[in-house]
Amino acid sequence: MHKAVCVETNLDVVIKFLKSPYTTQDLSHFKTEVERLRIVAGHGRANVISIIEWNLDATPPFYIEGYFPDGTLAKKMADIFKAGKVFTVGSATGYCRQILQGLAHIHQQGQIHRDIKPSNIMYQGAIKRLVIIDMGIGRTLARPTELQTRAFCGTKGYAPPEQELGLRVDLRADLYAVGVILHEMLTGNRGSYTYMTYSGHVGVATLLRALLQRDPAQRPISANATIQRINAMNIVTR
Repeated sequence: MHKAVCVETNLDVVIKFLKSPYTTQDLSHFKTEVERLRIVAGHGRANVISIIEWNLDATPPFYIEGYFPDGTLAKKMADIFKAGKVFTVGSATGYCRQILQGLAHIHQQGQIHRDIKPSNIMYQGAIKRLVIIDMGIGRTLARPTELQTRAFCGTKGYAPPEQELGLRVDLRADLYAVGVILHEMLTGNRGSYTYMTYSGHVGVATLLRALLQRDPAQRPISANATIQRINAMNIVTR
């Protein structure tokens, strides 16, 4: 990964190269990631990264995307926790709504992310904008069952139990990860289906319990449905 400047726009960008030496399988995975990024590239609400350019025939292959000088949501969370604070209900639900808006777009394109976590979400401080990045282990929702593997892909602590077990997952896996992040913002500790300590805003606590259900069938049915639940709480978000 290298920072650069686009000569046409004079904007800072990030160039991601396929690390050498690489195998045919590595190249195939890299091409798949680029294709997924092209499919889900930015939308009206701009909560998904836009791929700017790519060259899969270069040696090594590469793609270019936007640069975020303020770093990741993980960094912002660490800074707040280091100061002995947690996010307000308004800030936490507002940021999670942005994540959900990005996920709604990804899901509408027939994709799931499978690795939603604070370090895969960029933060633009000036306008308090979050942008989802890294579709490296994403998956097409319509992928046939027989192509599934029982190997775990994702990040322990944010992935839902069905994903950690290597079972077939759907868009509700991404919603579980949002619940983990929301709980972490509000308490300083990651939530899970066995750990939910938040007891502040009643509506938010109820939403957390729904997002963190072990059984995906008991979670909200979509990112848009979750956004609607947040909106219905009439919380002043930031």
